[in-house]
Amino acid sequence: MIIEHVPASLVPTLWPHISPFLEKAVRLTPDLMSMDDVYNGAVDGDYIFWLAIDKDTKEIAAVFTSRIVQNHRSKTLIVDFIGGKKMKSWAGMAVEAMREQAKRNDCQTIEGYGRRAWWRWVRQYGGKQAYVAYQMEL
Repeated sequence: MIIEHVPASLVPTLWPHISPFLEKAVRLTPDLMSMDDVYNGAVDGDYIFWLAIDKDTKEIAAVFTSRIVQNHRSKTLIVDFIGGKKMKSWAGMAVEAMREQAKRNDCQTIEGYGRRAWWRWVRQYGGKQAYVAYQMEL
């Protein structure tokens, strides 16, 4: 398995292969994001798409997104959406790729959003729960 980022210029070409992996994760936040928003964000360079690719079959096993956010006192690399299969074979490499990307961009932290079940994976790689988020409809 290898982890590769997708240059923004290739997003339109690869979108039909990338989008099915992200649909389930994006559907969890229908009031906040749509697939069109994610696509446009990647084309505009706000999101970076990352692929976990099986070296033998050349098939995409997973897709995840990252973006850099400048906070008042620091920069954070945020992983918003992840979708795929064979997670045991790429999760460690994905974490390492995010650490490298964060360091290249002078980020002080990596932050991710997801369902409670993601905690089982995050803690294996030194992550900790930073806070609980709430949402209230108006």
